[in-house]
Formats: sequence, structure tokens, C-alpha cells
Amino acid sequence: PSLFVAFLGVLQVGAIPIPLNPKSTKSSMSYYVSDSGASAVIGESESLCVLLSATEINQSGLCLIVEDIYSQSIPGDFLSLRKLVSNERSDEYAVLRDSDITFMQYTSGTTGNPKAVMHNGAGMLAHANTYGNSILNIAENDIVYSVAKVFFGFGLGNSLFLPFYHNLSAVIDSRWPTVELIVENLKSYRPSVFFSVPKIYSELLEFSEELEHFLNNNLRIISGGSPLPSSLHTSWKQQFGLTIYDGVGTTEMGHIFLTTLYQHSKGICVPGYEVKLVDIKYDNKSRSKRGVSLVKGPSQSLGYYKNKERTMEKFDSDGWYRTGDIFSQDEKGFYKFESREDDLFKVKGRWVCPNEMESFVLSNFKTIVDTALIKTNQSLTDEELGPCTK
Repeated sequence: PSLFVAFLGVLQVGAIPIPLNPKSTKSSMSYYVSDSGASAVIGESESLCVLLSATEINQSGLCLIVEDIYSQSIPGDFLSLRKLVSNERSDEYAVLRDSDITFMQYTSGTTGNPKAVMHNGAGMLAHANTYGNSILNIAENDIVYSVAKVFFGFGLGNSLFLPFYHNLSAVIDSRWPTVELIVENLKSYRPSVFFSVPKIYSELLEFSEELEHFLNNNLRIISGGSPLPSSLHTSWKQQFGLTIYDGVGTTEMGHIFLTTLYQHSKGICVPGYEVKLVDIKYDNKSRSKRGVSLVKGPSQSLGYYKNKERTMEKFDSDGWYRTGDIFSQDEKGFYKFESREDDLFKVKGRWVCPNEMESFVLSNFKTIVDTALIKTNQSLTDEELGPCTK
């Protein structure tokens, strides 16, 4: 809960909160602090060594606020978050324009150093309204449980913006999620809206006997973070009688903008969002029935902090953001995810989508739990491949 208190408190005074992974290494934390130009860092006592190291490396005078200090054995100057919290309420709030940065989130860093994505609050509130009402059919008695943590755009929208906007209850767990803990929370709190990732949904199938009496027919199940294999969707339907809705989103768009709703693999835009497909070559103008997806909508970010070149590369002058995801669109207008732009490679002049091959293997070989296609420029022996050959 203190994370949400801190996030909202920082917003109230007009500063910019940036949720970070509490398991970040010293080098990663040092990079975040330096790149963002942070004036304060708020963390937990378990992360104190990392925080002290990162703040000392970057700049002196950086304010360090730590929650629940039980031990004074670690040297360093810091403030206790508990001691700073009082019962007094302030009626003063910073006033921001839509063009102002409200909060930032860092990308995963799969294509170089992580980039700070700038967001405004109005866009995220608009998304929470539309996605909650039009897609999830939210009611005030709903209980939301998100396995994805809030330092992900997916998790922040699930656990903070959506529940606060719609006055819902949210299950939050400070422990790092394991499938056993997730089963425990599902049984204890009986959520009506559940957000997770394909890997977790696959592992939960092993707990079908334990869970079948706790998952009601009204449970809305949303997957995000990576493509949902069709075989996994089918297995959940057969085992629990429940449909997993696959959501597509990016840090740059804040949350899900494309979702399956009527049937698996057939995606529709969340109301208020537009998607168009363009040729795989870097051309944002030529529309296609199969190509890289471009999206625009209310929660679209303001670009990358202190990175104008990359912002201009990914956000065009007409307001479209190039996602890098490759989709196809059928004659009825439904979208189907195929691959990532940077995952494609050519074999004898033809584009190959690793995701298609991986899905084929998972769908046709039931004993295989997960798979990954790796492109290499040389042939590997069985000895070099090791357990992969099995």
C-alpha cells in the first residue's frame, strides 16, 4: 500500500513518480537515477544497500526515503517513510496541463538502454474509463488481482488506475509471485478480474483440481506481456470452461489498446483507439492487410524523456506510434498477432515468423510445455545444444 501512497503523494505536490523494479541491480538503479535526474528515491529496507550505492554513485544530496527501517546497522543518511506519514491532510494540489508529464515508466531495455516513457494522467484516466466499462464491464463490487507488478505499464494500469477510477477493491501482494502464491490469492480473495501472463496461465493448469471450485463463471481473465498461444487458450477453455482474453499493449501506450473479445486470436481495438497496418518496410503511409501495427489513442505517451531522436523515430507527425508488432487483418476487420518486427528473419528470401512455428509446435505436441525458436548463423551439435535437443 505504501507504494500507492507514495505515488499519489508525489503527484499531489506536482513531482513526477517513476515506479521501478525493487529487484533492480546497483548498476540498473544507478542508471535510472542518473538518466531521470531524480531528486528523491523511495524504497524498502531490503533494497537499502542497492539504493545507497546507486545514490552515492550518481549525485550527492539526493534525498533517500526508506520504508520500515527495522535495522540501523546499515550506514547512510536516509529518511523513514513511516515517520514522514502523518494524519494531517492537505487540500493543496498541483495543477497540471494535459501537455505536462504526470508520471514516467521505463521500458524493458530489450533494444538498448531502458528509455523513460513520459505519460500524462488524463490519458490514463480516459483509458481506465473506456477499458473498464467497454471491455471489462466493470462494477463496483469487482475485485481486481494483477500478477504483473506496477513497475510494468500493464501492472500499473491493472492495480492502480483501474481500481481507483472505478472505486474497486484490488488484491496487492508485496511478495514476488510464484504459482503457489497466486493459487493462494485466488482461493483467498476470489477476484472477479484476473490479469496475468501466458507463462502463469500455463502453470496454473497443473492446479486445476485445487482451483476449479474457486474460479466462477463470471471471472474475466486477461493475458498480457507476451502473445497467448492458441493451445493455452484451448486448454483453459476445456479445463475450466473460461476464456482468456489476450491483450496487446506497450509501455508507450500505457496499457492495452487491442484485445480479443468475441473469439480467440481475433482482436478488436479498445474504443477510442485506432490501429492501422503498414508495410514491413519503414513506411508509415502505405496501409496493408499484413504489416507492422501503428496505433493512436488517449493514453499515448508524450515520447521518451531526453531522447528526441528515438521519439521522432517511433512517433510520427500524424500522431501514430509504431509498435513493432506485426499483425494481419481479415476481411471482417479483426486483427491477429503474428510476430515482432525485430524477430523476423529471412530464409531463402522469405520472411519467417518465429511465433508461427512456436505456436505450431505447442498446438501439435501436447507434451511440450513451452518452446522458443532461436536463429543462429551456424549449425550446432547435439552436445552444444545440450538439454534443448530433448
